[in-house]
Amino acid sequence: MSAPIRTCVGCRSRREQSTLSRYVRDDAGVVRASRTDAGRGAWICTNSSVCLDKAFSTRGFDRAFASRSSNKNTNLRNRLTMAK
Repeated sequence: MSAPIRTCVGCRSRREQSTLSRYVRDDAGVVRASRTDAGRGAWICTNSSVCLDKAFSTRGFDRAFASRSSNKNTNLRNRLTMAK
């Protein structure tokens, strides 16, 4: 049996789920890394600042979370950049 395949919201490449990190936005609008939390998730290549930059410039997180909020995305970008 093969591993689940997901698409990175930055580079748009399809990879095995184990090579990607998942971020989920909860009901309060807080985004955090979680593989198991319920809700819409955004997958991104693990430890890739290039994919992170692309995800923000192409609004990949907005598409994944089905929302448009530049203020929340600025906060998200700051948190993800500081986490690295």
